[in-house]
Amino acid sequence: MGRLIFISGGVRSGKSSFAEQFAVNVASSQGGKLHYIATGVPCDKEMEDRIIRHKFSRSSYGWQTWEEHMDPGKLAGNFTKRDVILIDCLTNWVNNLLFNGGKHSILQMKEGILKDVFKLRMCCHTLIIVSNDVSFDTLFENKLVFSFKHLLGKVHQDLVRVTDQAFLVEACTPVQIKCLEAGRWK
Repeated sequence: MGRLIFISGGVRSGKSSFAEQFAVNVASSQGGKLHYIATGVPCDKEMEDRIIRHKFSRSSYGWQTWEEHMDPGKLAGNFTKRDVILIDCLTNWVNNLLFNGGKHSILQMKEGILKDVFKLRMCCHTLIIVSNDVSFDTLFENKLVFSFKHLLGKVHQDLVRVTDQAFLVEACTPVQIKCLEAGRWK
């Protein structure tokens, strides 16, 4: 099973840049290919601009980009045990499932995400997942917003329990919050 790295932070904290550089470093040391699973949907001008910026930032390292907004696990057959996969980002993935898929319960969506993560982790050297930390955001009395934050928070908790490393990025500064090497805490 490949390593699992979880990277979170606030909006515009530098987490994607950190994740991309982390992936490049791992791929360089392993001789694997870089794969980027993009979950963002270009729904407005700002999102279109962000997608263009992200593509440009990856252009010099030979990333293979995969657009999969709801079911990244179905891509598992495209990777090898030497490859590094970066999913950017879990927040968009949860959003897509909740607001566009919406046919399943919160528990079913969470289990589906974890199943996809497991599938991808089984077929690569390292899987890196980027997500927004929304735990400090104001709770709204809107049921849909509450469901989104609840689902995202539960997925974060379950993923961090099984990650090898977890980072929180603030102001372009990554802070390692978990490191598990050789089956024990470091």
